[in-house]
Amino acid sequence: MQEANPYLTAGQWFKGNLHTHTTESDGACSPEQNIRWHEQHGYDFVSITDHNRITDPSQFCEPQLITVPGTELSLGVTKGGGPFHLVAFGLPTDLQVPPPNSLTPQEGIDLVASEGATCFAAHPHWSSMTMEELDDLSGYDGIEVYNTGCDRENRTGLAEPYWDDLLRRRRPAWGFASDDSHWSTADFGGGWIQVKAPERSPEAILGAIKSGHFYSTCGPEIKEVTLHGPTLHVRCSPVQAIYWSEGTRGGSVHANGAELCTDAEFEIEARNYLRIQVVDAEQRWAWSNPIFVEGCT
Repeated sequence: MQEANPYLTAGQWFKGNLHTHTTESDGACSPEQNIRWHEQHGYDFVSITDHNRITDPSQFCEPQLITVPGTELSLGVTKGGGPFHLVAFGLPTDLQVPPPNSLTPQEGIDLVASEGATCFAAHPHWSSMTMEELDDLSGYDGIEVYNTGCDRENRTGLAEPYWDDLLRRRRPAWGFASDDSHWSTADFGGGWIQVKAPERSPEAILGAIKSGHFYSTCGPEIKEVTLHGPTLHVRCSPVQAIYWSEGTRGGSVHANGAELCTDAEFEIEARNYLRIQVVDAEQRWAWSNPIFVEGCT
């Protein structure tokens, strides 16, 4: 079984940011400024996720890129003592967003699911979430594996251990990279997703995201991931190293001197899932979504 592999589907790649804020909540730039920045920097879509409200960009400007209505819900406190935040997108603009911390995390996820929207647990490392509370929840689509703002604030933006823990428990969680940009510091342009969709429309892009047909990146491109029996082939932009992993299992290919890697082939031993990571010469990472495998050992 191979799931969530955009390289097996027809379509085009579209760049998007699913976590960003404006002056309608606690951001330092207006909705129009936010939209214009993303337009000018080659994004195809963006979701403004102001805290506990839905900001409709069409009220402020006429965007040239696709805007996806979204929000960041405050859902109480994590077991580690931080705020539990859920990023949701693909919501109706007239949704009555509940007041902050008036719902439990599961109630918030259920609300989003009832609207047919997509959601992920935001910045689990920064929020001091525990593995157990993420495993206890159901109905969410993934976690924020990389958050630019948290990474640049205090190095709590990376959440790979949470992701692998869920995947080892056979939870099909997608990994999302985003900015969480508030614009008062350089917390923008550091993480995004590349979505493989059949056309440039909100419906096609949201459907592709829901299916896991995307990869997350801080810069490098993952151009191809194919699996034929136990043989895994990866092709990417020039990088220092290419990795595949399934928790403690995995392998890697590294650049030889000044010559960077652009492809790798592995004989894998994954029993459950595999995912790809690459890192370029500027120490920027990219992550594929997991491919779930059976019978590859």
